[in-house]
Amino acid sequence: MEKFSLKNVATNEFDYNLLMSLLKIYSQPWSKIKALLRSEEIIRVKKGLYVKNPQDWGPFSEGVLANLIYGPSYISREFALSIHGMIPERVSLVTSVSMKPSKIFKTEVGHFDYKHLSQERYAFGFMTFSITNERNYLLATPEKSLVDTIFEKDISSTTELLEYLECSLRIEKDSIRKLNAKDLQELARRFRRPIIQALALLNKELK
Repeated sequence: MEKFSLKNVATNEFDYNLLMSLLKIYSQPWSKIKALLRSEEIIRVKKGLYVKNPQDWGPFSEGVLANLIYGPSYISREFALSIHGMIPERVSLVTSVSMKPSKIFKTEVGHFDYKHLSQERYAFGFMTFSITNERNYLLATPEKSLVDTIFEKDISSTTELLEYLECSLRIEKDSIRKLNAKDLQELARRFRRPIIQALALLNKELK
């Protein structure tokens, strides 16, 4: 009988169904999964979702995991701002948005936070971010990442908004200027919040 190897698992993140399909050579595949967990060759993220041990196989993608843990969802807010290089700090909490209720998952491989958005607010401003041909995840655009981060703040003037963005989030004027004006206008229409209207105006002022 051919022996199972984690080399046959193409990605560092994988689900129960994929693992079971590869373990069908065993009479008791679930026993093999338990053995892999005991030896820490794989790590259980949540029921039905696993990663290879990063010490042996290299890093897993937090973005791929975030999409799989709770969906439909996409990476946004502070974690996405960090990916886009708009804020200087490396963000440890993986932040996403979803049409499902807000929820936080505390797992062995990190904490994953999901913010509820209505369908109208959720359904604009994201893209597919590719790591490899087999690995990709949904990621908010820079404009949507910022809007999702700030839309609940009680700010309506461009002066106050600029101070907040520079001092609290440490976003530079150049990053604000480079945002897509048309996308900001669409987001202002969907969110109907004074702060998003102020962001669209600030972007125009900085051009």
